[in-house]
Amino acid sequence: MAATERERVSKTRIGGSEVPAIFRAHEFLSEFGLWARKKGGLPPAPASQRMDVGQILEPSMVRLYAHFTGREAKHFNRSIADPDRPFMSYSPDAFCTDERRGIEIKWVNWDQRFNWGNGANENDIPMRVVLQAWWYMAGMDMDVWDVFALIGGMPRVWTIQRDREAEQSMLQRAKEWHERYILGDDRPPMGGTAEAASWLQHTYPKHRENSLREATPEEIEMLDTYITVRAMLFEAEHERKVLECEIKAAIGDDEGLRWPWGKFTWRKTKDTEKINWQAIALGLLNKFVPDAEERKTLIGIQTRTKPGTRRIHVTHPGLKPEHEEEEQEVSA
Repeated sequence: MAATERERVSKTRIGGSEVPAIFRAHEFLSEFGLWARKKGGLPPAPASQRMDVGQILEPSMVRLYAHFTGREAKHFNRSIADPDRPFMSYSPDAFCTDERRGIEIKWVNWDQRFNWGNGANENDIPMRVVLQAWWYMAGMDMDVWDVFALIGGMPRVWTIQRDREAEQSMLQRAKEWHERYILGDDRPPMGGTAEAASWLQHTYPKHRENSLREATPEEIEMLDTYITVRAMLFEAEHERKVLECEIKAAIGDDEGLRWPWGKFTWRKTKDTEKINWQAIALGLLNKFVPDAEERKTLIGIQTRTKPGTRRIHVTHPGLKPEHEEEEQEVSA
């Protein structure tokens, strides 16, 4: 499949690693994030180092699967646009060559091992992986799919059997989602994810001058709820700080407290040194470049403009001045 065709398929169809987001079963991708990447103007997330490691190790892990299970296996990893379902695409990692059995390869970093149980059934692996296997079995019309994971260097294999009733429910939901949000003009619930914040900054990077307007009745209701929630959060944060101060006073010069459900420690961090590199650079610049205009030119060459971002500022009689803290900056 050519690069342009792959891009078109990626934008217009739902892949196996994406379908869990529709069911809110994806730890790293929300339903809104999936829509935003496909249609809403949010650039695709750059490949992480972990993703790169997984891709590089995948062919070797297929060979390890064959050694571990005794089954002949072949690496595949090509994207297929389903000929009968215009909403569906899939990229199986590998297949067994001596039987109709697919293979999903997962390289699991050690800090994610808690998501993978020690049992042998599908309840011991993340639901997003089960849904991915169901998706591939539906697309390839196969009745069994193995999930082969390398967890902290140790190989594990789970076998997932096809569930046609669950499969039909999944396909129907995906078809409806595709028709409504990809072919149609609706937008999934935004939620409060980082993806939503990034999409908003990307879609509405600037405000129009002198465009402050009266809120509609629906917007007034939403604003009133926002003020109530924000005031409650402030009170909870204030209470947290008071309790922290009281607990610290109780600890005194001890390391902390232990109780049946955990521990609370108050330890001093190691001393650190911070170097003011800007001051050093300016000092060296003044020493070795005596001409003021030349210094100005050099500084101009190394100066980059950081684009401004939109921030929230709220005024309301129910909010004390300390409520009006600036929002965290979100890059566009």
